[in-house]
Amino acid sequence: MTEIIVQWLQNFINNEYLLLYVLSILPLTELRGAMVLSGGMSVPHLLAYLTCVAGASTIVIPLLWLFRPLMKWLKKTRLFKPVADMIEHSVKEKADSLEIQNKKMGNGIYWALYIFVSIPLPLTGAWTGTAIAAFIGLKYWKSVLAIVAGNFTAGIILTLLIWLAKDYIDIILIAFICILGVSTLIIIGRKWQKNRQKRVEIGKAEEIVPEDETPVVGEFAAGGEEYAKIIVEVVKEKDITDSNE
Repeated sequence: MTEIIVQWLQNFINNEYLLLYVLSILPLTELRGAMVLSGGMSVPHLLAYLTCVAGASTIVIPLLWLFRPLMKWLKKTRLFKPVADMIEHSVKEKADSLEIQNKKMGNGIYWALYIFVSIPLPLTGAWTGTAIAAFIGLKYWKSVLAIVAGNFTAGIILTLLIWLAKDYIDIILIAFICILGVSTLIIIGRKWQKNRQKRVEIGKAEEIVPEDETPVVGEFAAGGEEYAKIIVEVVKEKDITDSNE
């Protein structure tokens, strides 16, 4: 299976080293997917490792600089706004988790970022790590160093895995695809659940708030985020009052 996918990809990029480099840059495959696919190529393990780390690290510098402006632009477009919202929701969850881990371990947010990127699983790579750093507002070059170091570590782990389990590379690839698919579905499901919960809270709020103070639907559609938070607090206070009575 791995060799079939590699042969198909080589219809677009015939050079194996260039193919690995490009795959390492792309957000879906990144270093993890590229390293797994290298198991179906004739590239030596060490050169595959260096090529994939180079590709995954190349994207960090421009992406860390462009992430916030890019997200703002995407959220202004009708076509890409849902995708941007889903990405932002996912990044925020991971950023919150990273900050919680940092507070518990007390080992520094950049060390926590390094550990996150060094875990060789889908959606923990350079793209997600860079997005988290940009979202939290971490220092630029310290973030670059932590993410690149994470790439080196993840690459070493994957190289050893591929070398030790080269006869089972197809199973590793299937596992990678399954984890990526399940993780994506979880992200979509959580975003849908959050939107549904917000609609329910807004519905409750509209029943409580006087009619002349109730915002029209368009205000929420336009992003009345702060107003929505105030309304939610009103709902919570109303629920507490009702329970006390």
